[in-house]
Parts: sequence; structure tokens; C-alpha cells
Amino acid sequence: MSDEIQRWEGGDFTPPEPDEISRALHIHRRKQGQDNEPEAPAARPQGMSIAELETLRADAAEEGFNEGKDEGFKAGHAEGHSQGLDEGKEQGYQQGLQEGLAAGQQQIADAVNHWQAMADELAAPLLDKDQRIEGKLVTLLVAGMQAVLGHELKTDKELVHHLIRQGIDALSEDDTTITIEVAPTDARLLHQQYSEDELKDRRWKVREEPTLRHGQCRIEAGQSLVDVDLQERLRILCQGILAEAGLSHDGE
Repeated sequence: MSDEIQRWEGGDFTPPEPDEISRALHIHRRKQGQDNEPEAPAARPQGMSIAELETLRADAAEEGFNEGKDEGFKAGHAEGHSQGLDEGKEQGYQQGLQEGLAAGQQQIADAVNHWQAMADELAAPLLDKDQRIEGKLVTLLVAGMQAVLGHELKTDKELVHHLIRQGIDALSEDDTTITIEVAPTDARLLHQQYSEDELKDRRWKVREEPTLRHGQCRIEAGQSLVDVDLQERLRILCQGILAEAGLSHDGE
């Protein structure tokens, strides 16, 4: 250990000067006062009056109202448009359905009427043709019966006699001479069947009448006159038969 002794110097404990202490305390108090001092209210903009501030407030309120109105209108419009579109679709569908059904029914009715008219047009000629055929058949039937009857009148004496006998029976019996007018062919048949004596005994006077046809005779006795027409009787008979059958005959 060295014999040299070093000198140690301690800190300086010399009290400060009064001026320094006063300055330190003053700075410390000032700093604390700044930390605890409340914030000063924001200064009102310089140069604006109360009326101008009220105008700014009203403008801000109106701007907010308009923004809210626009947003509400857009939201309501979108909702109303969607709802109206759905209702419009449904209403349009129902209306279109009803109109379509009505139009379809009308088209069906028109088609039925059209085909019915065509069927009637097709059936009319057939019906008219059937009626003409019916008339021709009836005429042919009557003509055939008349032809057969005419042939029988020409060859059958008894038939002519029967015809005349019916006419005479319609007259009252007395002593008056009976005049019989017949067609020439029928007169010959009578003369073949009856002699002159037989005709006198019957008080028959046969007279030929060219205007009369076969089967037709005119019988006269005093003031009585009877027309006998076998063909007319045949026509009446045919009409009765056709009427019972539901047919008609308008003549030849």
C-alpha cells in the first residue's frame, strides 16, 4: 500500500443564494398553475352575428331534413314499386286469363256456328234432293198404277162395268133413261159386254166422248149428273196413303 495518501473531495453543500431559490419556486408554481388551469372555451368566430349563426343553423337543419326526405323517398319508392309490380302482375294475369277464356269461348262458338252452317249447306242439297226423289217416286208410282189400271180398263170389261155401276148407284132410281158418256175405248168394251137389248133393258144409253180418258165417265139421268174418274179416285187414294206415311205429293 502506497504511502501516498490521496485527498478525497466531497460534494458542495453550500446553501444556494436566496435569489436562486425564489426563481425556482416561482417557476414551479407557474408550471403547476398551467397544469391545473381549465381549458378556455372555444372562441366564437370573430366577425359573425347572432342572425348569421341562426341562418347557419337553419341551413344545416334544412339540409338534414332534405337528406332524410330523399333517403325515405328512395326507400319508399323502391318498396312501393316492388309491391305495385307484384300486384300489377297478378292483376294483369287474372285480367289476361279472363280475357283469354272469353276469347277462347267466342272462338269455339264461332267455329261451331261455322261448321254448323257448313253442315246445313251440305245437308240442304241432300234434303232437297231427297224431296225431289220422293216426289219422283210418288209420281212414278201413281203413273205406274194409272198405266196398269189403264191397261186393265182396256182389257177388263167387268172393271168398266163396275165403274159405271158405282156412278149409277149414286143416282136416284126411276124410269129415266141413263146416258153414259165414256171414252171411245171404254164404249167399245161396253158394247162387247152388253148387247143393244141389254142396254135398253137397263135403260142405258152409251155415248162416246173423245175428251174423256180411260176410266173416266160422265153419267146423266134427268137433272142428275155424276162424274166418275177412276184416275182421280186413284190420286185421292194415293194421297191418303202418302199422308199416313208422312209423305206428300204435289202432283205430276
